[in-house]
Amino acid sequence: MLPKNRFKHLTLLLAFTLVVGGVNAHGQSGRRGAKSNTSPPIATPSPANSITETPDRTLRMKLDLLVAVDYSEKKLPTEAQIYGSTAFRLRDLSDGSITAIGELKTSEVTKRAKQEETAYVVLLKFEIDAVQNGKLILNSQNLEVQCQVYEPKTGKRIVKDKTYYQPVGPFGSRTPGEIGSGDPPVKLTTEAAGASVADQIRNGILLALRERLSVE
Repeated sequence: MLPKNRFKHLTLLLAFTLVVGGVNAHGQSGRRGAKSNTSPPIATPSPANSITETPDRTLRMKLDLLVAVDYSEKKLPTEAQIYGSTAFRLRDLSDGSITAIGELKTSEVTKRAKQEETAYVVLLKFEIDAVQNGKLILNSQNLEVQCQVYEPKTGKRIVKDKTYYQPVGPFGSRTPGEIGSGDPPVKLTTEAAGASVADQIRNGILLALRERLSVE
């Protein structure tokens, strides 16, 4: 039989272990939070620039992206909001690092991509969409958001797409009933526009990688 003092110590140690285990289990449940520096162990390592699929069948990238922006001459507040929303959505779609690198022109983005070993360089380019149905709209708040992706080392552009942002309100913006389901997409909020651009970036990169794999 164990001495009383030793039995008491073992009991306290067991209780502490159960509490810590419960806290860890609770902390790992629920929505995925910010990424930590330590990665959980996996059965088989995934190579860089790979494609994975989550249980809900959402395709994810394991890519490092550098995200640059080229604002319009007006530099509307909504442009910065869409830029931020795009980066936020990309973090949900990728297991790699997403880094905003500020304002760059196309030539600078191409040069930066050639200097990179593994990171793809993304450019969001904003233009004022001032013409609608053949008419010039003064003080238009509508935006054309172009997204371009350049591959590392070569600087080759592998993705080019665009999304329209047209808020409901004055300055010639369309109402929800006037917006159809055509392509390219038209979004009414900066969050929706950013999410659309991020999805186009993800889909474009994955398509380019798949085409390359099929050739090889």
